[in-house]
Amino acid sequence: MKTVFDNRDGEVVLTNNFYSDEQSIFLFQTLLTEIDWRHETFKRFGKILTLSRKVAFYADIDIDYVYANQRHIGLKWNASLLDIKQKNIRTHWCLL
Repeated sequence: MKTVFDNRDGEVVLTNNFYSDEQSIFLFQTLLTEIDWRHETFKRFGKILTLSRKVAFYADIDIDYVYANQRHIGLKWNASLLDIKQKNIRTHWCLL
C-alpha cells in the first residue's frame, strides 16, 4: 500500500513494507557505520559554531549545494546507498 503526501514542493510517497523488518534493521545498522556522518560548522557573528546533529550528503558527480554561505560537495554514493536508490527508482520511477 502506498500513501502519497502532496505539498507545494513536490510529493512524498510512503510505501508500506518497502523493506521487511529484518532488512530495515540491517540497513539501519549498516548505514550507521558506513555513512560518513559529520558535524557541520558555520560562522555566526564571527564565531565558528558546530551543529550538534550529524549530517551526510551523498550525490551524483558534480552535485553540490550552498547553505549558510558554505558550499557542500556530495560524496560518492556507497554500495548500500546505491542499492536503496536503485530500488526506489525501480519501485517509484523517481530519482533521489
